[in-house]
Amino acid sequence: MNEKPHLSPPGYSRDQGSERRVSRTPLFISILFIVLLVGAGAVLFLLPGGLKKIENTPSLLAPVQQPAPPPSGQETAAQKSGNNEADQLLETLLGLQVRGRVENISGWGGEIYQKVLDTMTVGDGYMAERNYSEAASAYRMSINELGGLLDSKETIFQTVMEEGHQAMAAGNSEKASNNFAKGLAIDPSSSEAKKGAGRAASLDRVLGMFGEAVTLQKSGDLGGAEAKYVQLLSLDKEFLQGREGLTRVRKEIDEQTFQAEMSSFYQAVDAGHLAHARSSLKLLETMRSGDKQVAIAGRILGEKELSAQVAVMREEAEKLSEAEKWQDALTMYKKILAIAPESLSGVNGQTMASKRLKLDIALVDTIARPSRLQDDAQRAAAVKLLSYAQQTEPKGSLLLSQLNRLEELITFAATPVAIRLESDNSTDVAIYHVGRMGQFFSRKIVLKPGKYTIVGTRSGYRDIRKTVEIAPGSGIKSFLIQCEEPI
Repeated sequence: MNEKPHLSPPGYSRDQGSERRVSRTPLFISILFIVLLVGAGAVLFLLPGGLKKIENTPSLLAPVQQPAPPPSGQETAAQKSGNNEADQLLETLLGLQVRGRVENISGWGGEIYQKVLDTMTVGDGYMAERNYSEAASAYRMSINELGGLLDSKETIFQTVMEEGHQAMAAGNSEKASNNFAKGLAIDPSSSEAKKGAGRAASLDRVLGMFGEAVTLQKSGDLGGAEAKYVQLLSLDKEFLQGREGLTRVRKEIDEQTFQAEMSSFYQAVDAGHLAHARSSLKLLETMRSGDKQVAIAGRILGEKELSAQVAVMREEAEKLSEAEKWQDALTMYKKILAIAPESLSGVNGQTMASKRLKLDIALVDTIARPSRLQDDAQRAAAVKLLSYAQQTEPKGSLLLSQLNRLEELITFAATPVAIRLESDNSTDVAIYHVGRMGQFFSRKIVLKPGKYTIVGTRSGYRDIRKTVEIAPGSGIKSFLIQCEEPI
């Protein structure tokens, strides 16, 4: 707002005081006016010709010649009208001044309010000189400015609050304090102004602590910086730079902690301490759920754990294989492939265990039924089985014992055994798949081990049939074959 030039009556000084008393009234001005008239009349009476002398002498106090006031009681109608207007304006002005005192305008009116007081003083001077038109003009100007000032109190409050916050943001504690003080002068109950004044009072200290925190953070003392940020925010929790600084330093602390834990994780993985690595991964997931690095770490650990599990199962399968428990070994290899389908050891182990299980079943079955070896075809198959088994590696104690037993059985099955047939020399004797033996009392025959059917026939007698079993390696046995039942 541009400051208007002050109106200065003769003999007026700006040092006469900054504020008017509310008790001034038109009666007081009238009495003062009468006293001045009486004094002036006495001078005229005691000094003949003095009036003329004074009129001819230039005044050093007033640059503008004013008409001599008429004697008391002889005011013109225009002067009376001007006096009434000035009195009314003064009363209005004094009413506004009372309102201003109630609203503590001296605490927030600033230069505008001081200008109002100065203009009001000028109006009082004009009133004293009975220059009512100028007094009215001065009072009117004061009324307009004081009324406008009072009416703009809320706007001024908002302005000083905004400027106070701006000063706080700029770190200007003095300006901030002044603005919030004005705000409290306008509205002593304002929580915003109270809070602002409190923050402004501690701003310099807070700024000092902020600088210390920044220095600590730059030096790498993140814990010290965090503590300093927390301390300064306990003084001013709304200090934006402090909140942002605390966020930054905590983020940096979190990053360091995260990277340290990630390093610990990989060290545990490399050392094979998978339980420790799993605990470390859980902590990392808590710190940064969904983080790409954590996801990669999780996959790596999963692969390591799977490999470790497969290794344990493979070791168990190998122990079962060494014990020649092929069914159990095959089951274990299938479990390995169920969790690790691409496991080479699982694939190879399953193939090997499957073959050895089939071989073991064949050997057990062949050895359990040695009589079948008496058949040439069965014995030939057994020979092939023995040859295949002899080429199989590794050979455990079980397989070696099975090979020895099968070889014995094949050998016995292929070694002829001598038997003796007894008859009556009247019965024709024949052995199925061997041939006719004819009639005899006793006959020694060499046969391969196995079961044989011996048939005896005689004219007039019922045929006789016997099935005998010749065991491998057995001694000479006798068999009686003769027809004894007549038809």
